[in-house]
Amino acid sequence: MQATVDAVRQHAITAANRYELSRQLLERIPEHVRFVLIGEASHGTKEFYEHRAELTQLLIQERGFTAVLAESDWPDAFRVNRYVLGLDGPLGKPDPDPNAALGDYLRFPRWMWRNTSVAAFIGWLRDHNAAIAAGNSSKVASPNQCRFLGMDVYSLHSSVEAILGYLEKEDPETAKVVEACYRCLYRYGPDAQGYGMATAMFKKASCEQAVRKALADVRRAAEAPRREPGDGPAKHEEALMLEANAMAVKGAEAYYRNMFTRDEVTWNLRDSHFLEVVRLVEKHLKKLIDMDPSAQQQARKPKMVLWAHNSHLGDARETDSGWYRGQLNVGQLMRETYGDEITNIGFTTHTGYVSAADDWGQPVQHKAVRPSVPGSYEHIMHSTGIPCFALDFTTPSELNERLKGPLLERAIGVIYRPRTEMQSHYFDATLPRQFDYNIHHERTTKVMPLEPGEMICPSFLKKFCMCLKPCCGVGRFLLVLRLLQRPPLCRSSSI
Repeated sequence: MQATVDAVRQHAITAANRYELSRQLLERIPEHVRFVLIGEASHGTKEFYEHRAELTQLLIQERGFTAVLAESDWPDAFRVNRYVLGLDGPLGKPDPDPNAALGDYLRFPRWMWRNTSVAAFIGWLRDHNAAIAAGNSSKVASPNQCRFLGMDVYSLHSSVEAILGYLEKEDPETAKVVEACYRCLYRYGPDAQGYGMATAMFKKASCEQAVRKALADVRRAAEAPRREPGDGPAKHEEALMLEANAMAVKGAEAYYRNMFTRDEVTWNLRDSHFLEVVRLVEKHLKKLIDMDPSAQQQARKPKMVLWAHNSHLGDARETDSGWYRGQLNVGQLMRETYGDEITNIGFTTHTGYVSAADDWGQPVQHKAVRPSVPGSYEHIMHSTGIPCFALDFTTPSELNERLKGPLLERAIGVIYRPRTEMQSHYFDATLPRQFDYNIHHERTTKVMPLEPGEMICPSFLKKFCMCLKPCCGVGRFLLVLRLLQRPPLCRSSSI
């Protein structure tokens, strides 16, 4: 093991500060790379969020990247997108600040995106885009501006509302047709899990064909604003919004219909949807580039950054999820689809603090992260004694050979259970093939939620906190049934 630690220490990329380390990583990423996947080892660590934001800023400023796709529901992120592009928000005028733009993040886990680290990046992106817009005479959304978009599948009902809300104003006839398709979903009430229970456990008819028909109708309706460049940037972004929300409804219907089957089924559906969204956004950006001859030469092909958990962006074929459970992920799918046009970056930490909950739907807590277990990748990084460094796995080296493992790797999602950490949060992986680069922060701190009341729920007040934010009776009943269908310490439930 000491030889492995020595190899890591020898190959460690270090710098005087985090920004300089980010610059060194940027220089190592080949110019032809169009997709940079930047992960996180938890959904509540400040250092991961802020280092990822710094890398993303450099990619936007110096490499011409024009979209950030986050592990977020589309409708919530699209309000942020309107803000960073200077477009009107839900009240008919631009949101006044990043906090307001993040206002649609209402469901658990709110702190994952409604935190000060994300708000700071959103404010920076708004200023960056405003500077570009000041010199842009085109009436369509500039392909040189950077968007902030979501790619997740949980937004079944909010996506339906967004689609119908737009079509009722712009295309009432199509709105009636699409609403008739989505009426199938209304029979099961506002709880998407209720739809899953009805179709999977009580054998009720599914809405699969109805939502597929709605998607086809919405795609036809979305072509109208795309043919009207004179109507300004909002029309082009709204066309993207329409199609992406209809895709989200299709993805959500499949996800919830299968949620009472094996976990790998819903996981694979979700990550496959991520890739579909990447392709849709790529097509959208390419159209804007083709329409605007002033687009930067380096942006002739769309370039995007993906933000998600390590477990989504590291190649699943190099983890026990792929070896033993048949799971795939968007990191694997992107490598298979785009080859050497993508690179992925993971994060690790030894110890510190994280914002996380005890279980799904419970209040966020300020939790201490246990020191990494001996023999894990995190503990090897810790043993170097270097507080912050990066590793480059893109070329064969002694480092790759020493770290080929498989060894244990830690994943903390929105749920963290320190008492059962080995079962709940560690898995086997081959890190040098899972990621192209890895960044290690020895000690980390929690992200700061925007709502002060969500800052900390100490363990001795946990029951009181739960009383303040109770689940509805039906929701709690469905959650219990869901937990009975799966291993009690399944990692994927928290990521």
